[in-house]
Amino acid sequence: MDEQVNSSLDRMRYELGEKQRIPLTTPTEALKIDLVFPENVRRFDWLNETLRGVPGAWAVIPTGALVLAPLAAMRSALGGHLIGSP
Repeated sequence: MDEQVNSSLDRMRYELGEKQRIPLTTPTEALKIDLVFPENVRRFDWLNETLRGVPGAWAVIPTGALVLAPLAAMRSALGGHLIGSP
C-alpha cells in the first residue's frame, strides 16, 4: 500500500506542482484510523471541525477516516475518539 500511496502522491505533486507551477507540500504519513464518532452528528462535519488547524487532508470512511497528516497531530486532535493505534 505504501508504494501505491507514494505513487499517487507523486502524481498529485506533478499534476498540481510541476504541470501548473503551484508549490505543493504533502504530509509524509498516510493513515487509516478507526474512530468512535459522537452520536447524532454528521461524521464529515464533525471530523472537519475536530481537525480544524491540523495540516493535511482527510476523508470519512465507515469505520473512521483516511488521513494524510502527521500521526502526532491526529492523536492530539482526536484523543479518546481513536480506536486502537493507526
